[in-house]
Amino acid sequence: MSTRTFLLRTPLLLLFTFVSALACQPEVQDAAPVVLPIPDAAPQGLEGIIGGAPTGGSWDGVVAIQIGNFGYCTGTLIDPEVVLTAGHCVRLIEQGFSYNFVSNPSGLIIRGGADGYLSAILARGSQVIHHPDWTGDIQESQTDIAMIKLNKALAGRTVHKLRDYPSPMKDDPGMLVGYGLSGSNPSSGGTQRAGDTTLLNVYFNLIETGDPANTCSGDSGGPLFTDQGGQWVLTGVTSFGTEKVCMASSDGYSVNPLAYCP
Repeated sequence: MSTRTFLLRTPLLLLFTFVSALACQPEVQDAAPVVLPIPDAAPQGLEGIIGGAPTGGSWDGVVAIQIGNFGYCTGTLIDPEVVLTAGHCVRLIEQGFSYNFVSNPSGLIIRGGADGYLSAILARGSQVIHHPDWTGDIQESQTDIAMIKLNKALAGRTVHKLRDYPSPMKDDPGMLVGYGLSGSNPSSGGTQRAGDTTLLNVYFNLIETGDPANTCSGDSGGPLFTDQGGQWVLTGVTSFGTEKVCMASSDGYSVNPLAYCP
C-alpha cells in the first residue's frame, strides 16, 4: 500500500469529542463519505514533501513521531499535550506485518526541530485514541485519524487551531509540512520541509492536494494548513495516495477533521 509512513508517509478525549476544540458550527453536508481504492500492489513510497523546502524547524508545532522500531510519521500539536496524527501511525495492518500502539503508547517517541529523526526526545505517548472505526487497514482511509496524549506538555511550542466552518474550497491554496524524504535517496529523511499546495478536490471526509508540492512517505499524519482569518489552521491530516509513485501534481489525500463535527 502507498501509505505515507516511512517504513524499514488534561485527559485525552474520545476522538469524536475533540470537535470541541474545533468550535464547529453546524453546516449542511450534502456529500456522502468518499472511499477511494488503494492498490494492494503499491509498494512503500520513499519520498517526502515533494516540491517543498527545508524549514529549519520553524514549524515548531509540527513534530516527528518515531513509531517504535517501525519508522516515522508526522503529527501536529493541537494542545501542549496532544498530537493529532493519522490512525495508521498508531495502528496498522499491512502486507503481512502489524503494530498497535494503543496498548503501548510509550513506544511512540516525539521529536522535533530541523531534523526530527536525530533530535532529542521531546516526549513520549501516554495514551492513544484512534477513530473508533479504524481497524488498522488503510483501505478504511476515511477513518485514518488519531490523537496521542503526551507524557508531558510541550510548553512554548505552537499549538495549531483546527479549521472551523466554512469548509475549505476546491482550488484554495494550502501549506503541507512533514518529515518525509525529499526524493528517492533514503538519507534525505528526517528534515522538516514545507511546501505550497492546492486543494484539488474537497470531499466530505477527504481532501486531495497537489501542485506545486505534495506529500509522500514519512509525511503521514502531518498537517495540511489553509488560511482562515489570517492564520494557518489545521485543515487536513495526511493519509495516503492511490498511485504506486508519489506525485507532486496530485494524488495526496488528507483526512478532513471537519467530517467529525456534529
